[in-house]
Amino acid sequence: MRHRGLLAVGLGALTLALAAPVGASPPPSPSTSSPPAPTTTSPAPTTSTTPTPAAPTTTPATGAVPGPSSPGSAPPSLDTTTTTAPPDLVPPRLRVRVTHPHFSPNGDRVREKVFLALHADEAVTVDITIRNAANTARKVLHLTLGPGDQTVTWGGRIQRANGSWGRAADGDYTVKLVARDAAGNKTKKLRTVTVDTRPPSFAWTGITPDPWGATGAVTYSFVSHDASPPLSVQGTASSRVGLIDRSSRVSRPQGAVRLAWRPDEPDGSVLLPGNYFGAVRVTDDAGNALTSPFRAYRVDRPVSSVAVRRADGAGNRVAVTFDDCNDGAAWSSILGTLRAYGAGGTFFCPGDQVYAHPAQAQATVAAGHSVGSHSNGHAQLTRLSYGEVAGRLAIDKAAWWSVARATPTPYFRPPYGSYNSTVLAAAGDQGFRYTVIWDVDPTDYASPGAGVIASRVLGAVRPGSIVLLHVKGQTAAALPTILSGLRARGLQPVTLAQLFAANGWR
Repeated sequence: MRHRGLLAVGLGALTLALAAPVGASPPPSPSTSSPPAPTTTSPAPTTSTTPTPAAPTTTPATGAVPGPSSPGSAPPSLDTTTTTAPPDLVPPRLRVRVTHPHFSPNGDRVREKVFLALHADEAVTVDITIRNAANTARKVLHLTLGPGDQTVTWGGRIQRANGSWGRAADGDYTVKLVARDAAGNKTKKLRTVTVDTRPPSFAWTGITPDPWGATGAVTYSFVSHDASPPLSVQGTASSRVGLIDRSSRVSRPQGAVRLAWRPDEPDGSVLLPGNYFGAVRVTDDAGNALTSPFRAYRVDRPVSSVAVRRADGAGNRVAVTFDDCNDGAAWSSILGTLRAYGAGGTFFCPGDQVYAHPAQAQATVAAGHSVGSHSNGHAQLTRLSYGEVAGRLAIDKAAWWSVARATPTPYFRPPYGSYNSTVLAAAGDQGFRYTVIWDVDPTDYASPGAGVIASRVLGAVRPGSIVLLHVKGQTAAALPTILSGLRARGLQPVTLAQLFAANGWR
């Protein structure tokens, strides 16, 4: 009970101290004349000599306003605890964007490098390892990055297992990127790139429809495979004179490919009946390209046929033409002479003679000469009906296509140069735009002798002439003199297609 009384007295003293205003003087010491102390519920102390205990130095409760310390009391205690930041355990962020994942380091300056665009949000070191599937060739790079962007290029050089360096072999390569930040956290990324230096493979399967009527689309069908798909595909259409039109470039997966498009003349007009040649340029994703072999196809549609005898606007060109094609040996000799002189010619052969001399017919087409119809059977067409004329011309078209994948359209020469309105109508409906006559005739069919034939031709020919000759032995013998004589006169012997093109005719 004594201790409880002492505690009450001490608390009372503390209360008075806290209530005293700041800067107030300490209360005066009590005297004998002071009023008696207030009565407390605690019993009186048993002795008057026990000292009053000091006020406790505990921290005030939350929200309490501390007062001034009593003289001789200890100051309030302060919290000196230090806060420690948590460790960095977050892996760095690394973004990787690959440009030209298929590339071709073959020296052609087309997609010869792969580009790795890197981005980091903080400073990191990046280890890059490039290796092949067998891990027998590799390249290692080290760099410091970030925060920010950096681009890394690889041009295909790699270290082989024997320590030598060289161009990486074609195939897939794994690119491993490991980024480490200052705290040692790391992030790993994997990418695959392909070294491909080979062009795509190509095999034609067809051009349809056959023949094409120059309305709607024509479809080039082929098979192409490559290590770097997809494939960029572009078709072309050419005549024997040269390129006519190109399709738009389109993307196609590898394998069986169909390219449907509509070629037109450079002025936008519809293609005339005749022989055309399709080709396709295929480029893979690594930039390797291949241009296919030409594939012949036909345009066949009705037209109006016009008779022509010469081409006045063709400059110094002349067309040397040969009829009948009924002598295989003479035909072969003529082809050899044209080849030796680098000259072009045109052959008007009846269908039955094309079937009879397939080797010569094929060689004629392969050499790039023009071919035309002379009507199957070499009949006098002005004595025949429309249907009979049309039927004979249709046989010629079928013969040339089946034997040499060529068509005689748009060139037709009636036997003996004889035609009328019925012949012209039948020829036009069969697709023969031009009924070709001549302005130089040495009557070589009568076999006047090689010298006479040559003299007659060279005496009558002029720029733009169409020269009539026949596939005969004497004509074959006269041809070297004719060709050298034309050159001496500044005249260039060309195909009918070349003569007409120079004259502005399609």
